[in-house]
Amino acid sequence: MKDSFSYYDILGIPNRASDDDIKRAYLNLAKKYHPDYNPHNRKLASHRFQAILEAYEAIKTREKRAAYNRKLRLAAENDNQKPAGDSIFSKLGTLFTINKQPHKETQK
Repeated sequence: MKDSFSYYDILGIPNRASDDDIKRAYLNLAKKYHPDYNPHNRKLASHRFQAILEAYEAIKTREKRAAYNRKLRLAAENDNQKPAGDSIFSKLGTLFTINKQPHKETQK
């Protein structure tokens, strides 16, 4: 299960996008979510704008994109190497399962 969004997801582009595609996506989203263009909800727009800016800064050049892609690959490899059921949620899930074994009745 994917826990977070990649910078590619934030910008709405494929991971093989060209420099021009990345810049175009950034400019469109930056204009759309700039707090000055969203006076009705500046706080939300500001958070989105910051995420868009961070994503663009991280992948705007080939070198930065290559480093980011390596980081994504390493994270994916580490996730795949974890033993199944090692997350806290899988352990908590056992607390909430219903015991389907019948209770033994005590006889008097």
